[in-house]
Amino acid sequence: MNIYDRQNRLDPQPKIPEHVAVVGLGGTGFYTAYYLAMVGVKTLTLIDPDIIEDVNLNRLPFTGEDIGKRKVKVIADYLMELRPSLIAVAYPNRFERLVSDLEVISPHLVCDCTDNVPTQNTIYRFCVKQRIPYLGINYDGYRVSVVYEPDPKARTFWESEEDQGYRIVPSYVVPPALASAIGVNHILTNPDKPLHIHLDLSKVFGVR
Repeated sequence: MNIYDRQNRLDPQPKIPEHVAVVGLGGTGFYTAYYLAMVGVKTLTLIDPDIIEDVNLNRLPFTGEDIGKRKVKVIADYLMELRPSLIAVAYPNRFERLVSDLEVISPHLVCDCTDNVPTQNTIYRFCVKQRIPYLGINYDGYRVSVVYEPDPKARTFWESEEDQGYRIVPSYVVPPALASAIGVNHILTNPDKPLHIHLDLSKVFGVR
């Protein structure tokens, strides 16, 4: 059985990275990791210190029995059940505590799906130093942002660390899933081309 028979018929073929780190396993992080696993990425390094809460269940495909469990562990197990050949390594830590380890692991791409400015800046600086492509996928309500830089330069993604990210994030499943699909599709089809997309889906689809 070849589950990728129809995917392999695409022309041109998706350019699938072998090892991707996904930082932040909330809405965008879960769907980013999910899409990467589904297309055949061999190794995923998953990083998130949080546990699953009831407020996560409107976006993540888990049940009340998962509340209180580590996000990275639950998601890693879920993805490896879908794709037994996948190696999903779960780190229930903040990114800042894993920088030295990641320098050794050296993923081929880092996906920043976090929601606070200092961590986002730390991830971006790590990518600059290690010369690793950076994919940032974020959302706030109906607003989505997808930024991909195959050769990140020495600057910070966010202008100021005084804004600590989204303080209260109204959310439902569609914006993070859509933003993740846009980001993953881009790195599979145009991995050498930068991308900067900022959309207000309420305006694009006439919600307001």
